[in-house]
Amino acid sequence: MSRLFPLALVLALVGCAGTPTPSRSAGEVLDEVVALAQENGSEIVAGPFVTEYTDASASDAVRTVGLEGGAEYLLIVVTPEGGRLNPDVQVYGPSTDESFMGMSHGERETLVINPVGSGSYLVEVQVLTERGFVDRPLPYGYVILRGDG
Repeated sequence: MSRLFPLALVLALVGCAGTPTPSRSAGEVLDEVVALAQENGSEIVAGPFVTEYTDASASDAVRTVGLEGGAEYLLIVVTPEGGRLNPDVQVYGPSTDESFMGMSHGERETLVINPVGSGSYLVEVQVLTERGFVDRPLPYGYVILRGDG
């Protein structure tokens, strides 16, 4: 069994957590994702974080998280507006040549992170409307899971 199996299972089950909507917050969906992750052996490394993205808060959307080289992680970003928001996530490693970019799935974005070395990694989240700009506070949340914990 590959070390990524618990994360792959969680990723497959994320769809079972339902779609964020104006009546289901990012926090509610992340709570379900975290419960599924824990049931399947994944460890929470960071989060869940739930906040709003604005032009003024863009610098607040960058967090530092300690990751261990050789481990496998899954970062999941959700927005509660049923596909009308476009989350974008990037993770930058301690060395300038190590970076990871997310894969968007409508209101969700996922990113598998396989750090080469241990250290502090920068997680940067950007959320835009479907038209590509920030016209109001845009809600989002994310969590980082370790799959081989």
